Amino acid sequence: MGFHHHFLLLVLLLPFANCDETICRNPTKNKNIISSIKKVVKTLVKLTPATGYSEYSSGKRGEAVHGVGWCSPDINSINCAICVAVISKNLLNSCKYHLCGSTWSGDSCYLEYD
Repeated sequence: MGFHHHFLLLVLLLPFANCDETICRNPTKNKNIISSIKKVVKTLVKLTPATGYSEYSSGKRGEAVHGVGWCSPDINSINCAICVAVISKNLLNSCKYHLCGSTWSGDSCYLEYD
């Protein structure tokens, strides 16, 4: 990727860079739950930009994970997609071994699972 592409990407991501907050709760080593967490977060990243809100669940009874994705009505679907993609990486890196996790970027977007 050339300099111009990197610069454009930086400019697009800059509004989301300094206001992320992430909270992780209840550590787990359950591989089924960890797999469901990854699936839920990745699916929310795909679904949320279309309408600005989505819910998704994965896993069997007792190991099910439910997630919610939200974008502010003030941002368009492209910025929503960028925002949830950026914060999802932080959420998966920080909370993938926790039963509950949430992250947000200022007033732009939010992802949560439990």
